[in-house]
Amino acid sequence: APAGTLVVVDQFRNIGSLAVRRARAAGLGVAYLPGLAASRAAGLFAGEAKTDERDAAVIARTALGVPDSLSGVPGRGEALEAARALSSQRDHVVACATRDKNRLRAVLLESCPALEAAVDLSDRRWLELLAGFGGAWGIARSGAEG
Repeated sequence: APAGTLVVVDQFRNIGSLAVRRARAAGLGVAYLPGLAASRAAGLFAGEAKTDERDAAVIARTALGVPDSLSGVPGRGEALEAARALSSQRDHVVACATRDKNRLRAVLLESCPALEAAVDLSDRRWLELLAGFGGAWGIARSGAEG
């Protein structure tokens, strides 16, 4: 894009973050059209279908015609970016662990409800026991000496 181009996004954290970073790296100006303003502006233009092409046209026309509707995109420091990335990874790991524990509980409940009631999945020893013996029936087959 030529020098002096203003890049306008309607989401600066999600999908728009790539456009914002590339524009800043190229030395271009960056602005943000808040969702409420974009939604209200969309009602002023022809058409009702929500498509990426229409959304881009609404953002561009609003930026050109009503520049006061634009906000600045806040800059972020490296420390904040690192904290956001770590927080996102932690959220993902917690969601995966919860999903896995719920799935394990469902499998235990289907195979041996009594064992499912006795198991404490927050205790690592139970997880090691289940993994080592292959579940409820593996524990039962091992007998008392197992």
